[in-house]
Amino acid sequence: MSSAPDPPGSHEALAVAFLRAELEKRYAPEALSRAEDFAGVPPDTVEAFRAFVLGRVYPEPEERSKLNEAFETLHQLLRSPARLRSLLSVALSAFWRLGRRLPAAAQAGRLTLETFEKVRRVEELVARTFQDADVSASTRPDDKKLLAVLAPLPKKPFLELADALTALLRALSDESVLHAGLELTRTLESATAKNPAKWTAQEREGLRLARETLEEATALFSLLPPDRRAPLIQGIARIEEEWANSLSTG
Repeated sequence: MSSAPDPPGSHEALAVAFLRAELEKRYAPEALSRAEDFAGVPPDTVEAFRAFVLGRVYPEPEERSKLNEAFETLHQLLRSPARLRSLLSVALSAFWRLGRRLPAAAQAGRLTLETFEKVRRVEELVARTFQDADVSASTRPDDKKLLAVLAPLPKKPFLELADALTALLRALSDESVLHAGLELTRTLESATAKNPAKWTAQEREGLRLARETLEEATALFSLLPPDRRAPLIQGIARIEEEWANSLSTG
Protein backbone atom coordinates (compact mmCIF):
# COMPACT_ATOMS: atom_id res chain seq x y z
CA MET A 1 0.00 0.00 0.00
CA SER A 2 1.22 3.51 -0.75
CA SER A 3 2.25 5.82 2.12
CA ALA A 4 2.43 9.04 0.11
CA PRO A 5 0.44 10.35 -2.86
CA ASP A 6 1.71 9.06 -6.20
CA PRO A 7 2.46 11.59 -8.96
CA PRO A 8 -0.37 12.24 -11.47
CA GLY A 9 -0.35 9.69 -14.27
CA SER A 10 1.79 7.21 -12.38
CA HIS A 11 -1.00 4.62 -12.12
CA GLU A 12 -1.56 4.89 -15.86
CA ALA A 13 2.12 4.09 -16.37
CA LEU A 14 1.83 1.13 -14.01
CA ALA A 15 -1.23 -0.12 -15.93
CA VAL A 16 0.67 0.00 -19.23
CA ALA A 17 3.70 -1.72 -17.70
CA PHE A 18 1.43 -4.41 -16.22
CA LEU A 19 -0.31 -5.07 -19.55
CA ARG A 20 3.07 -5.28 -21.31
CA ALA A 21 4.37 -7.72 -18.71
CA GLU A 22 1.28 -9.90 -19.08
CA LEU A 23 1.60 -9.98 -22.86
CA GLU A 24 5.30 -10.84 -22.72
CA LYS A 25 4.45 -13.65 -20.32
CA ARG A 26 1.74 -15.26 -22.44
CA TYR A 27 3.77 -15.03 -25.66
CA ALA A 28 7.06 -16.18 -24.17
CA PRO A 29 8.61 -19.01 -26.21
CA GLU A 30 8.12 -21.54 -23.40
CA ALA A 31 4.42 -20.65 -23.15
CA LEU A 32 3.86 -20.90 -26.89
CA SER A 33 5.62 -24.25 -27.05
CA ARG A 34 2.58 -25.66 -25.24
CA ALA A 35 0.07 -24.06 -27.66
CA GLU A 36 -1.15 -26.46 -30.35
CA ASP A 37 -2.02 -23.65 -32.79
CA PHE A 38 1.58 -22.46 -32.79
CA ALA A 39 3.05 -25.84 -33.69
CA GLY A 40 5.30 -25.37 -36.67
CA VAL A 41 5.26 -21.56 -36.55
CA PRO A 42 8.89 -20.38 -36.94
CA PRO A 43 10.33 -18.68 -33.86
CA ASP A 44 11.16 -15.54 -35.86
CA THR A 45 7.49 -15.19 -36.82
CA VAL A 46 6.41 -15.46 -33.19
CA GLU A 47 9.02 -12.87 -32.24
CA ALA A 48 7.79 -10.58 -35.05
CA PHE A 49 4.27 -10.78 -33.65
CA ARG A 50 5.46 -9.99 -30.13
CA ALA A 51 7.46 -7.04 -31.46
CA PHE A 52 4.44 -5.78 -33.40
CA VAL A 53 2.08 -5.85 -30.42
CA LEU A 54 4.64 -4.58 -27.89
CA GLY A 55 5.75 -1.82 -30.25
CA ARG A 56 2.37 -0.77 -31.64
CA VAL A 57 -0.20 -1.67 -28.98
CA TYR A 58 1.70 -1.86 -25.66
CA PRO A 59 4.86 0.23 -26.01
CA GLU A 60 6.62 1.67 -22.98
CA PRO A 61 4.43 4.04 -20.92
CA GLU A 62 5.89 7.29 -22.30
CA GLU A 63 5.49 6.16 -25.91
CA ARG A 64 2.04 4.73 -25.12
CA SER A 65 0.95 8.15 -23.87
CA LYS A 66 2.01 9.70 -27.20
CA LEU A 67 0.12 6.98 -29.09
CA ASN A 68 -3.02 7.59 -27.06
CA GLU A 69 -2.91 11.32 -27.77
CA ALA A 70 -2.27 10.87 -31.48
CA PHE A 71 -4.95 8.25 -32.06
CA GLU A 72 -7.50 10.12 -29.96
CA THR A 73 -6.86 13.19 -32.11
CA LEU A 74 -7.26 11.10 -35.26
CA HIS A 75 -10.46 9.60 -33.89
CA GLN A 76 -11.85 13.07 -33.20
CA LEU A 77 -10.88 14.17 -36.71
CA LEU A 78 -12.79 11.28 -38.29
CA ARG A 79 -15.86 12.08 -36.16
CA SER A 80 -15.90 15.74 -37.26
CA PRO A 81 -17.88 16.14 -40.53
CA ALA A 82 -16.12 19.39 -41.43
CA ARG A 83 -12.59 18.06 -40.77
CA LEU A 84 -13.40 14.77 -42.46
CA ARG A 85 -14.60 16.55 -45.61
CA SER A 86 -11.35 18.51 -45.67
CA LEU A 87 -9.34 15.34 -45.22
CA LEU A 88 -11.15 13.46 -47.95
CA SER A 89 -10.95 16.37 -50.37
CA VAL A 90 -7.15 16.14 -50.44
CA ALA A 91 -7.20 12.46 -51.37
CA LEU A 92 -9.73 12.19 -54.19
CA SER A 93 -7.14 10.60 -56.46
CA ALA A 94 -6.60 7.83 -53.92
CA PHE A 95 -10.33 7.12 -53.79
CA TRP A 96 -10.46 6.76 -57.55
CA ARG A 97 -7.45 4.41 -57.55
CA LEU A 98 -8.84 2.27 -54.75
CA GLY A 99 -12.24 1.86 -56.40
CA ARG A 100 -13.80 -1.34 -55.12
CA ARG A 101 -11.04 -1.70 -52.53
CA LEU A 102 -12.17 1.46 -50.73
CA PRO A 103 -14.44 -0.42 -48.25
CA ALA A 104 -11.48 -2.66 -47.40
CA ALA A 105 -9.30 0.39 -46.76
CA ALA A 106 -11.96 1.90 -44.53
CA GLN A 107 -12.30 -1.39 -42.65
CA ALA A 108 -8.57 -1.51 -41.91
CA GLY A 109 -8.65 2.02 -40.55
CA ARG A 110 -11.80 1.44 -38.51
CA LEU A 111 -10.50 -1.73 -36.89
CA THR A 112 -7.16 -0.09 -36.08
CA LEU A 113 -8.90 2.78 -34.31
CA GLU A 114 -11.34 0.45 -32.51
CA THR A 115 -8.48 -1.68 -31.22
CA PHE A 116 -6.65 1.34 -29.83
CA GLU A 117 -9.87 2.62 -28.27
CA LYS A 118 -10.47 -0.68 -26.46
CA VAL A 119 -6.84 -0.83 -25.34
CA ARG A 120 -7.27 2.66 -23.91
CA ARG A 121 -10.45 1.67 -22.05
CA VAL A 122 -8.70 -1.31 -20.46
CA GLU A 123 -5.71 0.85 -19.51
CA GLU A 124 -7.99 3.38 -17.83
CA LEU A 125 -9.91 0.65 -16.01
CA VAL A 126 -6.74 -1.03 -14.74
CA ALA A 127 -5.17 2.30 -13.71
CA ARG A 128 -8.31 3.40 -11.87
CA THR A 129 -8.53 0.06 -10.08
CA PHE A 130 -4.90 0.25 -8.95
CA GLN A 131 -5.43 3.79 -7.71
CA ASP A 132 -8.69 2.99 -5.90
CA ALA A 133 -6.98 0.03 -4.19
CA ASP A 134 -4.18 2.36 -3.06
CA VAL A 135 -1.56 0.28 -4.87
CA SER A 136 1.78 2.07 -4.94
CA ALA A 137 2.64 3.17 -8.48
CA SER A 138 6.19 1.94 -7.85
CA THR A 139 4.94 -1.67 -7.61
CA ARG A 140 6.66 -4.04 -10.03
CA PRO A 141 4.32 -4.85 -12.95
CA ASP A 142 4.85 -8.59 -12.45
CA ASP A 143 3.85 -8.46 -8.76
CA LYS A 144 1.16 -11.11 -8.18
CA LYS A 145 -0.81 -8.78 -5.91
CA LEU A 146 -1.81 -6.78 -8.98
CA LEU A 147 -3.67 -9.81 -10.32
CA ALA A 148 -5.50 -10.12 -7.00
CA VAL A 149 -6.52 -6.45 -7.16
CA LEU A 150 -7.95 -6.92 -10.66
CA ALA A 151 -9.73 -10.21 -9.91
CA PRO A 152 -13.14 -8.65 -8.99
CA LEU A 153 -13.33 -6.67 -12.25
CA PRO A 154 -15.82 -7.73 -14.96
CA LYS A 155 -14.39 -9.84 -17.76
CA LYS A 156 -16.20 -7.93 -20.51
CA PRO A 157 -13.64 -5.13 -21.16
CA PHE A 158 -10.79 -7.65 -21.36
CA LEU A 159 -12.77 -9.97 -23.65
CA GLU A 160 -13.68 -7.00 -25.88
CA LEU A 161 -9.98 -6.12 -26.12
CA ALA A 162 -9.13 -9.72 -27.04
CA ASP A 163 -11.86 -9.71 -29.72
CA ALA A 164 -10.70 -6.36 -31.11
CA LEU A 165 -7.09 -7.45 -31.38
CA THR A 166 -7.92 -10.70 -33.16
CA ALA A 167 -10.46 -8.97 -35.45
CA LEU A 168 -7.76 -6.48 -36.45
CA LEU A 169 -5.28 -9.27 -37.13
CA ARG A 170 -7.84 -11.19 -39.21
CA ALA A 171 -8.53 -8.10 -41.31
CA LEU A 172 -4.87 -7.25 -41.76
CA SER A 173 -4.00 -10.83 -42.72
CA ASP A 174 -6.11 -10.24 -45.87
CA GLU A 175 -3.67 -8.66 -48.30
CA SER A 176 -6.38 -6.72 -50.14
CA VAL A 177 -7.51 -5.09 -46.89
CA LEU A 178 -3.98 -4.41 -45.70
CA HIS A 179 -2.67 -2.96 -48.95
CA ALA A 180 -5.77 -0.83 -49.53
CA GLY A 181 -5.59 0.58 -46.01
CA LEU A 182 -1.88 1.27 -46.39
CA GLU A 183 -2.33 3.04 -49.74
CA LEU A 184 -5.08 5.27 -48.38
CA THR A 185 -3.16 6.11 -45.19
CA ARG A 186 -0.01 6.96 -47.13
CA THR A 187 -1.99 9.22 -49.47
CA LEU A 188 -3.68 11.04 -46.60
CA GLU A 189 -0.40 11.46 -44.74
CA SER A 190 1.33 12.83 -47.84
CA ALA A 191 -1.54 15.21 -48.61
CA THR A 192 -1.63 16.67 -45.10
CA ALA A 193 2.16 17.05 -45.07
CA LYS A 194 1.94 19.25 -48.16
CA ASN A 195 -0.36 21.68 -46.34
CA PRO A 196 0.80 21.53 -42.70
CA ALA A 197 -0.85 24.79 -41.71
CA LYS A 198 -4.27 23.25 -42.29
CA TRP A 199 -3.66 20.23 -40.06
CA THR A 200 -2.53 20.04 -36.45
CA ALA A 201 0.68 18.30 -35.48
CA GLN A 202 -1.39 15.73 -33.57
CA GLU A 203 -3.50 14.94 -36.65
CA ARG A 204 -0.42 14.44 -38.81
CA GLU A 205 1.15 12.32 -36.07
CA GLY A 206 -1.96 10.13 -35.92
CA LEU A 207 -1.78 9.46 -39.66
CA ARG A 208 1.94 8.72 -39.40
CA LEU A 209 1.39 6.20 -36.62
CA ALA A 210 -1.50 4.56 -38.49
CA ARG A 211 0.69 4.24 -41.59
CA GLU A 212 3.58 2.77 -39.61
CA THR A 213 1.23 0.28 -37.92
CA LEU A 214 -0.04 -0.94 -41.29
CA GLU A 215 3.50 -1.13 -42.68
CA GLU A 216 4.62 -3.28 -39.76
CA ALA A 217 1.56 -5.49 -40.20
CA THR A 218 2.56 -5.95 -43.86
CA ALA A 219 6.04 -7.05 -42.79
CA LEU A 220 4.56 -9.36 -40.14
CA PHE A 221 2.22 -11.24 -42.47
CA SER A 222 4.79 -11.46 -45.25
CA LEU A 223 6.55 -13.98 -43.00
CA LEU A 224 3.63 -16.40 -43.28
CA PRO A 225 2.07 -17.98 -46.38
CA PRO A 226 -1.68 -17.28 -46.61
CA ASP A 227 -2.68 -20.81 -45.53
CA ARG A 228 -0.73 -20.46 -42.26
CA ARG A 229 -2.24 -17.14 -41.20
CA ALA A 230 -5.65 -18.36 -40.05
CA PRO A 231 -4.23 -21.03 -37.67
CA LEU A 232 -1.84 -18.48 -36.15
CA ILE A 233 -4.62 -15.95 -35.59
CA GLN A 234 -6.86 -18.66 -34.15
CA GLY A 235 -4.10 -19.49 -31.71
CA ILE A 236 -3.78 -15.83 -30.75
CA ALA A 237 -7.56 -15.57 -30.27
CA ARG A 238 -7.49 -18.59 -27.95
CA ILE A 239 -4.57 -17.23 -25.92
CA GLU A 240 -6.19 -13.79 -25.58
CA GLU A 241 -9.54 -15.23 -24.51
CA GLU A 242 -7.92 -17.52 -21.94
CA TRP A 243 -5.94 -14.57 -20.58
CA ALA A 244 -9.04 -12.38 -20.30
CA ASN A 245 -10.95 -15.15 -18.50
CA SER A 246 -8.09 -15.83 -16.09
CA LEU A 247 -7.49 -12.18 -15.26
CA SER A 248 -10.77 -11.54 -13.46
CA THR A 249 -13.57 -13.41 -11.73
CA GLY A 250 -16.23 -10.71 -12.13
